[in-house]
Amino acid sequence: MKKARKYMIYNLSTFDCFTEKERALYSSYSNYSKKEDKPILGKVFEDEIKLFKGIRTIEYLINR
Repeated sequence: MKKARKYMIYNLSTFDCFTEKERALYSSYSNYSKKEDKPILGKVFEDEIKLFKGIRTIEYLINR
């Protein structure tokens, strides 16, 4: 008879892999109400994502 195994399953999103600065930019972008400025904030956020070099870790779970 096989033994039951335990698995830890996390409900993760892309947001969990963002750095603190990326999270702040994303929150600013998503909560901003002026439609004419929103594309500019989106571009700043995308540029910050592109600047990241290295391997992304899920800091949200590590820092709990």
